[in-house]
Amino acid sequence: MTHHAGYAAVVGLTETAIDGFLRVLYHANSISHRATFSVPGFGVDLFVDRPRLHCSAAAANRFALDLRVWGELTIETETRRVLMDMRLLAPPLPSISAGMLTLGVDVPATRLDSMEIFILAGGEFSDAAAAILNAPETRSRIETGVRLYLGAQPLGAPLAIANLLGDLAGSALPSPGYAVLNGAFVIGIDVSRAGFSTRGTPGLLIDVTAGHDLGLWINQSAVPLSRADFRLKVEEAVAREGATLDEFALTCEEGHLRFQGLASRSEGSVSFSAIAIPHLVLPGTHEEFDEEYGERFVLDTPPREELWFELRDVEADVHRPSWATLAEAVFGVLTIGAAVAVIEEFVETIRGKVVSGIEHAPREPTSRTWSFTLARNPDTTVFAGLRTFEVHSEGLFSGVLLREAFPDPVIYGIQNIAADEIPTTTMQYSVRLPYDSHRDDPQLHVRWICRRSDTGQELMHLDGAASGLQQITLDSIRGTLPAVVRFTIECRVYRVLGVVANDLFNGTLAVSISDRFDRSHPFVRWRHDVWVPSVTVESDGSHTFNAFVLKTRRSAIHRTAVPGRCRMLSRMSEHVRVTGVEPQLEYLEALPFPHEQIVARRAVLCDYCFFGGPTRTVPLI
Repeated sequence: MTHHAGYAAVVGLTETAIDGFLRVLYHANSISHRATFSVPGFGVDLFVDRPRLHCSAAAANRFALDLRVWGELTIETETRRVLMDMRLLAPPLPSISAGMLTLGVDVPATRLDSMEIFILAGGEFSDAAAAILNAPETRSRIETGVRLYLGAQPLGAPLAIANLLGDLAGSALPSPGYAVLNGAFVIGIDVSRAGFSTRGTPGLLIDVTAGHDLGLWINQSAVPLSRADFRLKVEEAVAREGATLDEFALTCEEGHLRFQGLASRSEGSVSFSAIAIPHLVLPGTHEEFDEEYGERFVLDTPPREELWFELRDVEADVHRPSWATLAEAVFGVLTIGAAVAVIEEFVETIRGKVVSGIEHAPREPTSRTWSFTLARNPDTTVFAGLRTFEVHSEGLFSGVLLREAFPDPVIYGIQNIAADEIPTTTMQYSVRLPYDSHRDDPQLHVRWICRRSDTGQELMHLDGAASGLQQITLDSIRGTLPAVVRFTIECRVYRVLGVVANDLFNGTLAVSISDRFDRSHPFVRWRHDVWVPSVTVESDGSHTFNAFVLKTRRSAIHRTAVPGRCRMLSRMSEHVRVTGVEPQLEYLEALPFPHEQIVARRAVLCDYCFFGGPTRTVPLI
């Protein structure tokens, strides 16, 4: 039994890989999160969790698709909140177009294999309603409703296969064969083009993943089409020497590819053959040379993970044109010998240059890694890496690792803020939900807690549906934050189904409030030394500079509270940051005079901190 089963190529995908693509489509809203339908006496309005796909040979060549839904189920006049687990058996419907392989399902042929219903809220249904729920026609209605839901979904997961199939991708027939096996889905690809076509047998398909997320076998007869780059590069090398590639053949042998051909020019022709051995690591290089002035240079290139082919056993035979041999025989060596020698020289030149070109032509490496996005979800990147490339007598095998870059849940928001900015800055925090959860899930909840780091005191506690709490602000506790140096924002994302709560994310974001001043003391003043010019005013009014004199300046008394203090403290902090000059701060636990003397002693106080401005007369404290 061959791996390719008579197809031009066979692609195998593990159920894990296919399930990952469904996950991406679900996250991108390409698969609807709501299922609603209504028939007389029966209706549902349900949230649909991420579909899970399973591959089993016992499922009669069908996918097993698990759907978990929850929401409201109405029978006659009775409505209950329920959880439903369903298993569907869906025949695959793969298709190929423009180098893309799309995995879909045959919706009309999908059947409901099993179903369980659990009541989450509202109590048990009445006997009459339960009888309707358990009736065969109700099961048929649910199956019809599920088909309606699936029919509205673009379940196809398009995969770029041109990188793997090469030129075969453009000739692939649109409806491939397939087989659902244990843990894998295998697709047989036939091609049809002038001079070459295949017709594989679906019943002979076997699992070709071989421990990879994706496995690919290319039939030995289709290898020349898939590796057309070999012929092209050899053709280019021959053309550079003014010759023509008349024949070329590429075949698979155990461990390597063998190519043979014939190149010709008017002076003669060269038949050649060589083997190409695949490698997955391109060796590094080491080069040392002296520059024209004697300076020594060393250039090292590290090894790279790239697919390349090493050429060995290059052989070539020279063929002289028939007229040269005839001339030698008819006219004799004495008259024509010199001309024949020239011809031989030309032919040897062809041989040397053509062989040299061939030896270098197929060495260009191919990257072993690439990435792509599914058409309906450009935000999530799928990374592919070639882990195995083997040549066997029955064809080529490639093993590929597939990994989706699912973003992690995270809390966004300000992590450091100056105390002066708290009154005017909107402190907003949001959470990126776990990849498989959505804010329109009625059972998804988010809890936010803002907590002081020093005492553990809760400053804010919010808990509710994710649809309204994916983003919050701290406006309600803005007035209490100035008394805090550090606090944390805690976020919990969880789902409640009945009495069970499942945590999906727990995260904490530390936030610090920076301040030049210690707000645990209510008042502050400072002093600093400055150099000021000393001048003499002459009788005629002119000024004569004498020298710079060191003066000590003392500020008025300011409040440290936020809000309440004036902008001068912010300016002083910025001045310190820019100049690096530190004033001498003096903190006060109380004013140096009784409170009732504030108005009388106003001269030593900051007008803005204590009165709101120089024109105001009523103390603020």
